[in-house]
Amino acid sequence: MEVIEAFLYSKELFERGRLQENFFIRNRVFSFHKVVLFIINLIRKSLQIELLRFTKIGVAKEATKQAFSKARRKLDPIIFVLMNHKLIQEFYTDNEIKTFRRFRVLAIDGSTVQLPFSNELVEHYGLAKNLFGGIPMARISTLYDVLNKVTIDSLIVPYKSSERDLAFEHIKNLLEINDNTNFNTSEIKDLFLFDRGYPSVKLLAMIHENKKDFVVRCYPSFVNVVDNAIKSGKNDQIIEIAFSDLHKDTKRRLRKTFPNFDVNKSIKVRVLLFKLKSGKQEILLTSLLDQKKYLPIDFFNLYSQRWDTEENYKFQKSIAAMENFSGKSKLTVEQDFFATIFTCNIASLLMQEALDEIIETFELKKYKYGYKINRNIGLSLLKDELIATIISGKDLTIFCEKVKEHMKKNLVPIRPGRSVSRPPCSRNRNRKFPTNKRPGM
Repeated sequence: MEVIEAFLYSKELFERGRLQENFFIRNRVFSFHKVVLFIINLIRKSLQIELLRFTKIGVAKEATKQAFSKARRKLDPIIFVLMNHKLIQEFYTDNEIKTFRRFRVLAIDGSTVQLPFSNELVEHYGLAKNLFGGIPMARISTLYDVLNKVTIDSLIVPYKSSERDLAFEHIKNLLEINDNTNFNTSEIKDLFLFDRGYPSVKLLAMIHENKKDFVVRCYPSFVNVVDNAIKSGKNDQIIEIAFSDLHKDTKRRLRKTFPNFDVNKSIKVRVLLFKLKSGKQEILLTSLLDQKKYLPIDFFNLYSQRWDTEENYKFQKSIAAMENFSGKSKLTVEQDFFATIFTCNIASLLMQEALDEIIETFELKKYKYGYKINRNIGLSLLKDELIATIISGKDLTIFCEKVKEHMKKNLVPIRPGRSVSRPPCSRNRNRKFPTNKRPGM
């Protein structure tokens, strides 16, 4: 955390975080750093209540909504992306990374967020149509390390954007992040997990060109050679996808994406078939071809880890209340979105550290269930206290140790194998903002 604090007060971040060179040059109630800290504190209640809490912890003597709103219009949302990338780089540099056979397991998955209504947001992000016209909606996507529980990269884009295109963007961003991270990418490689909405020849080609690996769930009709492999009935086989056999439009798109791409070459892919408890067949494709080193059950268990991306979205949306935006402009939406990703990452990393410190004790006591930190409590422990510690200049290491000790006292059991049947669809079920919904933090 000391590195993040130093980065926050660095000239580099100050220069890149201002929308204009003449912004934040006067001594105001809301300086550059105070605006950043106020936003990463997650503005979830009314702005006036949050400002009163801000003054009570000694951050400012007087803080008005007008002053804050004027100050935040000078701040580029990229600042929270840069802070998150710095956090990620520091984590992978100074910590023991959890891997699968020396692979960092990265899941890419998309979702949507409901936005407040304003003409600016509708014009930029678009509407999700319904019987009453539509609601403002944005599409989001994350690149998530499922074993280390951290969001490496995140995107918020117009609602009608393609999740496949966002996957390409994540991979490009990851390559840049890897270049700036001091861990040995020759020893620790990257393995991508994709759901069945993602597979495309273009995506596999991009992963192959960048010397990465993948496990992806797909439909039988993905490409003919995969369909034929499925019909053969073999549960584990290696096939070859020849790019020269693809449709001319597909080859044209490949050449457009990769100007030097050789359409006459091919890639080998392993096809694995699994029968689920529901009776349905699960089809997995992977670039890990060694059938002795990597058993089919390894991939079945590995792909199930992709569910952690859904849990991560639940953390960000339900607990951190990501959709409770503090403004109705594109600028404020992006500030709140990327700040939520950053703050949730801090909480997640502290929770993982706390859990790792006590896991041996639970193994010795042979508890019936595994345990995890209560994420609601974990995030709430950072509210107000983190920014107060930073501004007061107190030791962040001591603060983090105290937070972890509180986290250790708030555990919930992990009950494996649970499944919940989905109730029938109802127009009135799960209203967006029910009157009995508890306010966050």
